[in-house]
Amino acid sequence: MPKDAADPRVRRRARRTAPRVGHDPEPHALPDPDRAPQPDPLDAAYSILAFTMNRCVVDQMLRSARQFGGDYERLILWGVVAHLNVAHLMPPGSLPSSVLDPHGLVPGASERLRPVRTSDLAQITGIPRETVRRKLGALERDGWIRQDDAGWFLDVERLDPSVRAFTLQSIRNFLQAARTMDAAIADATPAAVSGSRTARSAAAPPTARTTGARRSRPPPRRG
Repeated sequence: MPKDAADPRVRRRARRTAPRVGHDPEPHALPDPDRAPQPDPLDAAYSILAFTMNRCVVDQMLRSARQFGGDYERLILWGVVAHLNVAHLMPPGSLPSSVLDPHGLVPGASERLRPVRTSDLAQITGIPRETVRRKLGALERDGWIRQDDAGWFLDVERLDPSVRAFTLQSIRNFLQAARTMDAAIADATPAAVSGSRTARSAAAPPTARTTGARRSRPPPRRG
């Protein structure tokens, strides 16, 4: 036995510091609701967001493919050519007041387009090069694009005016989908959910349980 074990002061100190059976010396604090991780509104509104996005994207693909006789490869190639031709004229963050004229167009865009090579289009789209070459030839014959020694360009001069009207309607469709998705996300945020529950509780009619009222007993009958 250690020499200190017989000392009563050591035994009293050991009793004070030893944990009791079934007693947690460091109880876990209750979680703070204000600091608890909040659910992601995108997860909470997932089904509505996915449905709205898919409906808008599929509708746009169907509408666009009809402009090219249902040929999706021609649609993709024309879209990539048009995008790469003007991407350097409208870098990310550009504002209409800084890059566009009063008609919403890039000034002198037709002279400032950057050409796209056939090999680049095949690499970007994953479409075989011979197929790309054939589809580009069809687009050129229909007046969608033109070619020179440097590559392929959007044929701005030959584009039908209906293309602008079609694009404007597509923009309106995307904006409507964005508003629908924004509303779903706002409704799924924790503050909005809590507020809607509070509003429903306030609108609910009072009951005996919520008011604390006691059920009245009928008066006793007199003999």
